[in-house]
Parts: sequence; C-alpha cells; structure tokens
Amino acid sequence: MRSRRRRDGRPNATLAAVALLLLGALRCLPAAAASNLLGLYVGAGAGRAEVRATGFRSPPSGPLAIPLGALGHPAFAYQLTAGVRFLEVFGAEADYVDLGHASEAIGPQATAGVGTSGTAVFGVFYLPIPVVNVFAKAGLARLDTQGNASVGPPGVGRCAIGLPSCDVYSSAYRQRTTSLAAGIGAQVDWGPLAVRAEVERFSAAGEHPSLAAIELLFRFL
Repeated sequence: MRSRRRRDGRPNATLAAVALLLLGALRCLPAAAASNLLGLYVGAGAGRAEVRATGFRSPPSGPLAIPLGALGHPAFAYQLTAGVRFLEVFGAEADYVDLGHASEAIGPQATAGVGTSGTAVFGVFYLPIPVVNVFAKAGLARLDTQGNASVGPPGVGRCAIGLPSCDVYSSAYRQRTTSLAAGIGAQVDWGPLAVRAEVERFSAAGEHPSLAAIELLFRFL
C-alpha cells in the first residue's frame, strides 16, 4: 500500500509542476509579445484625400472677380512616417503628408485648383486588443495650402490668332496653417513588419481635409 501511494503521488507532483511551468510560460507570453512591439519604426503609405480650401477669389479683385467658395475633391495622396512606441499603450510619431491636388471648373471660362501638404506630430494611444492593434492619435499639423484660379471674359474674337489666352486673368494664393489633427486606425504586425489602415483629419485653409491610407511599417528590433 505504501508503494502504491508513493507511485500515485509522483504523477500528481509531476502534473502540478507541468501546470506551474505552463502558467509561467503563459504569463510571460504577453510580456514578450508586448516587448516585440516596442521601438523605432518607419513607414510609407498611399491612399485618397479630400483636398479642401475656401475663401479665395479669381482674380482677387476687379470686374471679373469670382468668389470660389469651398473647393473639395478626392485626390491621390501619400504619407511618410517615423515613430517610436515607448510603451505597449503609448507612442509618438511624425508624418509628412501630401494630400494631393484637385482642380475644378467653376464655369465655362473659369477654373480653380488647390493642393495641400505638410508635416504633423502625434501622440499615439493603442488599445490593449490582441492580434490587431487599434489606435487613436492626436497632435498638431503644419500644412501649406496653395490655390490657383483663372478666368476669362465671355465671348470670342478678342484675341489675336496664336494668343488664345490673352484675356485670361489668373491668381494664386498660399496659406500656412498650424492646427489640431487627429486620426484613428488599426494595424497587424508580422515580426518587424506591420500593415496599417488609418484615417487622419486636419484643419487647413478654412476647411477640414482628410486622408485615408494603407501604410507599410518597418520596425527596428
């Protein structure tokens, strides 16, 4: 009977030791996964932007002045990113964004265009969700908006042959804006690489241009 109890006790002790080892390993896995997410990273992405501006005229004065109001069109856009993740739930990054250029026909004799680009810095807040990193970010953006417009008088026959634009008046404007910016998104990590989808929103030239992009990140492990 004594030998049976001894033999019965050994498997119980072994199972308990294995269970403790497994529990310890499971407790270490989140910490190891979190540590792999920390560090410096760079990235590049592309997408679509809603380029917007308001309040300028073409030309700025005179009998042909046309208030352009708000311009807004989708355009191809891209961004470059450099950042650091200090903690599992917090990081910081800097972006260069080019929201593209959009043009619009105001009338038979008038056209206008606008483009926006600049830099932004963000604090990034990550939600503790497994597999997918959901994040929100907020910060400041310094954007440069450039607009141009041209208008010609109605009618024909006022220009000499070979000078089709002799009566076309044009103007340009440029505005720099420093304002709040924000974004939301999600990313999936594969070792040093990550794929991110995000939406960013800015304030510039009296409007709120936005960017939706897919970005590839590389982390320096």
